[in-house]
Amino acid sequence: MSSAAAIPAFGVPKCNIVVCGSGNGAQTAAAVLGSQGHTVWLYYSPRYQQRAAEMRAALADNGGAITLTAHALPTAEAPDGTTTYKGAIQGVSTNAAELLAAADVVLLSVTAPAMEGLIRELAPHLRSQQLLLFLQGTGAVNYMMLKAALQDCIKAGPTSSTTTSLADRMPMYAAAKVLPWACRLQAPAQVTVCGTKERVKLALAPDACGLLRVMLPRLLDGLFPGTRFLLDANAVLEHTYFPYGLLCSDVIHPGMMYGTWAAWDGTPLPHKPLFYHSASQEAADMIEALTADTRAVIAAMCKQMGMAEAIHVPDARELMSALYGPQVADPSCLLSALRSNAAYAGIYHPMKAVPLPAPAAATAAAAAADSAGAAATEGAGTGYVPDFSCRLLSEDVPFGLVATRGIAEVLGVAIPCIDKVISWAQDKLGKEYLVGGKLCGKDVASSGAPQRFGVTRPEQLVIGAEGVVAAAGAGLAAPVVAAAAAAATAAAAVQALLLPAQQFVGSRAAVQGVNASCADDREFLNGLRAQSCPVLCRPAVGSFTRARMCV
Repeated sequence: MSSAAAIPAFGVPKCNIVVCGSGNGAQTAAAVLGSQGHTVWLYYSPRYQQRAAEMRAALADNGGAITLTAHALPTAEAPDGTTTYKGAIQGVSTNAAELLAAADVVLLSVTAPAMEGLIRELAPHLRSQQLLLFLQGTGAVNYMMLKAALQDCIKAGPTSSTTTSLADRMPMYAAAKVLPWACRLQAPAQVTVCGTKERVKLALAPDACGLLRVMLPRLLDGLFPGTRFLLDANAVLEHTYFPYGLLCSDVIHPGMMYGTWAAWDGTPLPHKPLFYHSASQEAADMIEALTADTRAVIAAMCKQMGMAEAIHVPDARELMSALYGPQVADPSCLLSALRSNAAYAGIYHPMKAVPLPAPAAATAAAAAADSAGAAATEGAGTGYVPDFSCRLLSEDVPFGLVATRGIAEVLGVAIPCIDKVISWAQDKLGKEYLVGGKLCGKDVASSGAPQRFGVTRPEQLVIGAEGVVAAAGAGLAAPVVAAAAAAATAAAAVQALLLPAQQFVGSRAAVQGVNASCADDREFLNGLRAQSCPVLCRPAVGSFTRARMCV
């Protein structure tokens, strides 16, 4: 193992960053950013004063930093080995108004069920000159939550912000579709990265202008070394209510849980089984069945939108190969890809320890001693049962499968395997989504289903198109936005909003043109303001834009 003071930075100017959340994603992101010299603060909801106090104490004991032990981050000192980093953290606060006042970037990394409450806490203090990054996002439902929260703030009257326009209050929205890392939280201020994803798909707001679509992926590349952020070439689904984890975590996690535990008889296990490396054929089969159902819904949506053929969305095997590259030793089929991904080594099923009767304890201890690839038992009298309250069900079912099921219901598509898993999972979670074969249970209102926003007709599944007229001043996107506004149907509007490749070229040329007439960074930033790209007007990010696009 080698040690390094900082994760290598790739030309990104120092930013003020607020990281919201306390889990593995939030603490890993904070460590990566702090290690590069960015000013990083942690925000905890006022509801979690005790948790915030514990994190402050952990940071104090760790020299004011989060320790990150990485197995796959790129370094010159240890290109293939384990490296330990220290990410400096300025502090922990429960005061959103104070932290967000100076923030360039606000990063949200919390569970999907907690997302809406957090957005509403932050909304009164957000403004257009900020990047709001969801790491990871669950779907366009996040954008709808943000928009609704900001509109409610405007209706409520003056707050710490003096602006009353949605355009002035709306930060630049971006959402990573998956976390950049396979990471685990060992303890407060102690995280481990088992693998780094080579590529991560990024979603932006439906009306994001061309300049932002060019620059934000490159900015995130620099903030999170080792991962390349890419806009999806088939961004049409980002203009609908499909979840971002489509055919990835939203089918892998529930499929693995169902395939592993649906036939379980309730007997405690002597050990914690590996989640991926002990995957069963039944689990792989269910993942593929969920994939087939999801693709049927995608095909129906594409037909509804007037597309000649359905877009191709990579399945779980293809996604793992693309995300992890050579870390997947055998990508020949889904089961072998699950079992051979080095980034998944040592990841166990979420389990709860339970006491065993004396005879069963003796049998369990003997079985654990002979079991290959199993975690050691905590004691001779300890057994394990699955924890069905884990996020693999509590998050990926309501904001993944239920969201897809909602779209299917509007489009009239039958998806029996997704129905089977939702019915099983809602029983384990104590939730109610499907009732009598319809998505009308009481917990739909807190899910990612489009029905929670009043969607009942196919044309309502398209989001963003209704706002294109208001976005007509969105700088370099204006021609595309105007075309969308003039479109006769929602389908045509979405296709117009997909921002063809030539606009990207035009965006770069426009920035270079602004730069050619500017004597210094101040003039350059004023030029960017004329292009209606507010997030790039922040001095740090604007300077980065100039360096990366104008040389």
